[in-house]
This record gives sequence, structure tokens and C-alpha cells, in this order.
Amino acid sequence: MQDMTRMYLFAYALLMVVGGIAGGAKGSLMSVMAGVLCGALAGVGAFLMTNNAKLGLGLALAGAVLALGGMLPRFLKSHAVWPAGVVTFASAIALVIVIVAIAKSAPTR
Repeated sequence: MQDMTRMYLFAYALLMVVGGIAGGAKGSLMSVMAGVLCGALAGVGAFLMTNNAKLGLGLALAGAVLALGGMLPRFLKSHAVWPAGVVTFASAIALVIVIVAIAKSAPTR
């Protein structure tokens, strides 16, 4: 499960960074900053999962929550598939995957 989580988070990080750069190409500096920040959180989180799962999952969770919080209202307002719909959907999946991974890594009593 951890390998699948890491693979999804790396793909998600790439989507965030590429999407942010694409927004920047259209003149949106905010898209670049948000995409790179959320992508970096997810990517670094996925990288750190091998040595420190708690920290890695926490960073990835923060990136997914930030992206979802920023794009869900835009999607609900505009119903635009790109970028708001794609980022909302990908962020929601990332959020669920990270929450499941956190739950599975929690010590049982």
C-alpha cells in the first residue's frame, strides 16, 4: 500500500507543478506559486515516506488540503473541467489515499 501511495503522490505532485506552470504561462503568478507549493509538499512527502512515514504523509496531506481548499470553490462556481475540476478530483483522491495510509500506519492497541 505504501508503494502505491508514494506512486500516486509523485504523480499528483507532477500534476500540481505542471498545472501551476501552465497557469503561469497564461499570466497567473498565483497558479505557479500554488502549484509549485502543493506539488512540492506532495512530492517531498512521498519521498520522505520511506524513512519517516508520519512526516511524509503529513506534508502530503497539507498539500492536498491546500489544493482542494483552493480549487473546490472555483470548480463549484465555474464547473470548468480544467484546471479546477481536474485538480479538485486529483486532490480529493490524494486526500483519501493519505488518510487511509495514515489510518493503516497508526499503531493498534
